[in-house]
Amino acid sequence: GEKLFPDFINLHTDPFDPRMPALPWTSSRLPMRPIGWIENGAVKNLAYSRYWAEKTGKSATPSPDPLYLDGGGASLDDLIASVERGLLVTHFWYIRFVNPKTLQHTGLTRDGLFLIENGKIAAPVMNFRFNESPVRLLQNARKLSKPVRVRGLEGGMMVAPAILAGDFHFTSISDAV
Repeated sequence: GEKLFPDFINLHTDPFDPRMPALPWTSSRLPMRPIGWIENGAVKNLAYSRYWAEKTGKSATPSPDPLYLDGGGASLDDLIASVERGLLVTHFWYIRFVNPKTLQHTGLTRDGLFLIENGKIAAPVMNFRFNESPVRLLQNARKLSKPVRVRGLEGGMMVAPAILAGDFHFTSISDAV
């Protein structure tokens, strides 16, 4: 597979992982199985519906759910301590696709956005709207914390670390709480 991400990026699906067990089949009745999507920074598998699998001569794959993003050994405090100047985002909310080809999304920060200066949380900051792709986020990842089970504010669950990343696109101030 093509190497698009830092070496420490590993993303996989495993319906048998005890941290977040899943049904043994998908809503389209494909059997679930462990799949490595990104391994050591390289794309190893893509998702194919039955339709696209038939069109491309590939095998249909189960949906990538639940997802597991492997982490590193750092704590969130370690990540914060390594930032000279940046933002700590505690939640993203109201996330919607902008461009399905690039996977660009838009959404809002919510429930706590903080300025980090010289490795310490310095002050709360007004929420922002963002336009960014999770692909670019992972490409710009510099360090990962230990992974934990997380639930998105709009559903979706996964096991993921906190991510220290550069070059994230915030576009405007938001009135989100």
